[in-house]
Amino acid sequence: MSNIVDKSLFTGEYLIPNTVTGSATESALLAAITIYEKEILIKLLGRSLYDLFIAGLAAGSPLAKWTDLRDGKDMTFTVNGYMVTVHFEGVKKLIVPYVYYYYRRNEATMTGGMFDVSAKAENGTAISPYLKMVNAWNRLIELYGDLPDWWITPDEINSYEHYDDLPTAYNFLLVNKADYTGWKYTPLQHINEFGI
Repeated sequence: MSNIVDKSLFTGEYLIPNTVTGSATESALLAAITIYEKEILIKLLGRSLYDLFIAGLAAGSPLAKWTDLRDGKDMTFTVNGYMVTVHFEGVKKLIVPYVYYYYRRNEATMTGGMFDVSAKAENGTAISPYLKMVNAWNRLIELYGDLPDWWITPDEINSYEHYDDLPTAYNFLLVNKADYTGWKYTPLQHINEFGI
């Protein structure tokens, strides 16, 4: 199975430099994409829907529901008595900051025999990647869906409700829940630079 995202999407605020073909950086990034793309999609969809999604995309001509989930689509729904129409950008957009966060976390130090170490900058000052990581994580939450833990129970899809009017993956899946049977959503929360 090929991944939904590739190294070409890691630009701008999610820049991972030096990913030329055959480099150690490219190898590490591709490994991170393979691991963390699957991880975030299982958190978003649940294992059974994830398996259906991947199999559906692998089909010769994927159904529209699978390409809509991957690439995005307009959606209309009611929240707090108001009808809203927004554009969901697809899961591709939320995979990138998730992978970026974990890639940067894993590359921030090198593991030695007894402890982790960081590289010493010879002609510069080392700056922690944590602020960029926090920004990436919080952008992920904006695309994923920022729901309080108490809002839903993952095994009770019939209790899911629209919490806000944002173009999140949660709202897209809720609008189209009849198309995505087996959906089990795992809430994620914002983080800050203090780790709380």
